[in-house]
Amino acid sequence: MLRRGLKQRASRLPNFDFDYIDGALTILRTALEIKNYYMSALLNQVDLTPARLGLLMALFLCEDQAVLASELAELMVVTPGNITGLVDGLAKDRLVRRVTYPGDRRAVLIELTEKGRRFVRGFAPIHFRLIRSLMSGLSRAQARSLARLLDEVRKQVWSVPPPIVKSP
Repeated sequence: MLRRGLKQRASRLPNFDFDYIDGALTILRTALEIKNYYMSALLNQVDLTPARLGLLMALFLCEDQAVLASELAELMVVTPGNITGLVDGLAKDRLVRRVTYPGDRRAVLIELTEKGRRFVRGFAPIHFRLIRSLMSGLSRAQARSLARLLDEVRKQVWSVPPPIVKSP
């Protein structure tokens, strides 16, 4: 239904290219559906948000090493303020801790606590199994191709100057 409406509008609106609009909307819709499913199927059981899980998994995938908060922000594509809030909550739950950075008191390292390591080691296989199930409609080659295509889209995101919109 949405695609039919898009196609009908395409010829009447300037700069409306159905294939690009459909592709972008499909990316957004798919990401939202995955997030919603993921929340209801898994994260609500362990009282985690996608962002909190992302931080825990980033630390886990960094070989359990302490990581600069600024690097985590860049890796997760969030602001340093977002990292501060996430770390505050995860530290309160004793899953991560802040460590002073040698030689620079302003820099903060974040690391998993032993409780955090135990949680992620137990949770990661379930997490990875769910992701594999969600992607199982694609072959491995298709999954790699999808990742490459999405990387190309992501490269454009911050290289396109934002349009100037006049108020109605």
